[in-house]
Order: sequence, then structure tokens, then C-alpha cells
Amino acid sequence: MIYKRMKYNRHRQYVFSLEWLYRQYPGVAPEMIDAALQHLVDKGKISGIPK
Repeated sequence: MIYKRMKYNRHRQYVFSLEWLYRQYPGVAPEMIDAALQHLVDKGKISGIPK
């Protein structure tokens, strides 16, 4: 879900906060979201993990 949304809006510059991301996906463990973000950083899709 996160990947799809980010790909759809890839031409925009976004600043996400971790709290906002956690609220977007209720029921998803924060560790899973952190792992997904780290995966995107490793692939060079995003510049860094949100604060």
C-alpha cells in the first residue's frame, strides 16, 4: 500500500512524519512500516526515514 501510494505520487516532494504514516495504516505493526521505509531508502526511492 505504501509503495503504491508513493509510486503514484512520485513526482511530488512529500514530507511524512512517522506518526502520520502509522495513523494511515491502523493495524499494521510500526516495525513493518519501518522495514518498508528502510527498503525504500536502500533502493534509493526516498532520501531518508521520516522523523
